Amino acid sequence: MPEITCSKVFYDFAKMAKHNHIIVMEGSSRSTKTYSILQWIIMTALQSKQKLRIAIIRSKLTWIKATLFKDFQDILRDQFNMWDEQSMNRTDWEYKLGNSEISFLGLDTDAGRQKAHGMKSDIVYFNECLELDWEPVQQIMMRNRRCLVFDFNPNMGDTHWMVQKIMKRPETVRLHSTFKDNPWISPYEKAEICGYEPTEENKTRGTADETLWKIYGLGERAVIKGRVFPVYTVVPEFPKDCKNVCFGMDFGFSSDPTTVVKKGEIDGAIYYDLYLYKRGLVNLKSHYAPEQGSIEEELEKAKVSKKIPIFADSAEPKSIKDLRNAGWDVRPVVKGLDSVLDGINAMKRYRIHVTERSLELIKEFDTYKWKENKDGTATNTPVGGYDHCLDSARYCTIMSEPGNNFNDPRPEYEAVSVGTSADRYDPWYNPDTAETF
Repeated sequence: MPEITCSKVFYDFAKMAKHNHIIVMEGSSRSTKTYSILQWIIMTALQSKQKLRIAIIRSKLTWIKATLFKDFQDILRDQFNMWDEQSMNRTDWEYKLGNSEISFLGLDTDAGRQKAHGMKSDIVYFNECLELDWEPVQQIMMRNRRCLVFDFNPNMGDTHWMVQKIMKRPETVRLHSTFKDNPWISPYEKAEICGYEPTEENKTRGTADETLWKIYGLGERAVIKGRVFPVYTVVPEFPKDCKNVCFGMDFGFSSDPTTVVKKGEIDGAIYYDLYLYKRGLVNLKSHYAPEQGSIEEELEKAKVSKKIPIFADSAEPKSIKDLRNAGWDVRPVVKGLDSVLDGINAMKRYRIHVTERSLELIKEFDTYKWKENKDGTATNTPVGGYDHCLDSARYCTIMSEPGNNFNDPRPEYEAVSVGTSADRYDPWYNPDTAETF
């Protein structure tokens, strides 16, 4: 067995797992809960002389693929040096490890529900379990022989099944952790979480919020009240027949990510699809530094059309011009239409749908809330800080509103001099029509 690097959370969890049947892992964001549990599952499978049936479960298979499975694969490859693609069945989403079989199950698919309903298991890991309904959890628990693990950020009230059906059991043990237990947390992730702490500095910056700090900073139970978008629907994919399709872009670099969100409309419903959420990106590719990530490269990889408008923060005119020189129809949000409240109101005029792959956007919809007065009443100002994807969504929504000249190239979009570089051309030139826009 190779030596691997583990956090304190791993060692505390491993001790509990030796003698306990039900383990509840509650805590803040970025506390290594998920990573530690996956490390323990891998080590347990490798050390077992008997065949173990292990299930890793979340509400949606798409989210498993984007989060849990990626972490599982990275741990096996980078820490254990033993990832084997031949051991992975990507049809049934099962991986054979040692004598054991590890299944990745999303309860949103027919196959996942059917398999989970009648499955006999030795170890079951319910990731982000507050997303799940009690009935399938109960069915899975009835057929488990050894260990049940639940993890979550404690955004819940006393009536949730986790409190009533699991935490009140005398055999349940609980392990609490916070981001301070994570020795690998980046300074940007730490700063984002700490931005919720109700200090005077954070209050001045507009990011302080006691409830969000309790849940995502301290890992304590609380209920998010006064959400800006209390109702939205998660959908499998972005419909092909959407109208008024465009993109929104919010620039970032070190502490904040650059985000790109696609928007479309159908009969009073609006659809959002997250295309980009990444830090450390410069604007354009460089032949001299090919390893440096760029917005240009990410737009190419995401196959963002150069014929569809991208509405971006007007405070970044140089970045907008750079990307226009690279061929994309990037336009600044018009002054007067960049109000946060106006953008929110524009979004709320529609029934909101978000694609299930848009994990960071979904997180922002779930946590975006109004600031509160001292008496607990809501203001009309949202808590800032964790709204990078929503900024992109606001930009493209309000700029495509009737009367906001969605299809009108404004005077500031003058053709620019692009030099002689082979991969630059006049963004006003349309090769399909041979006419200027």
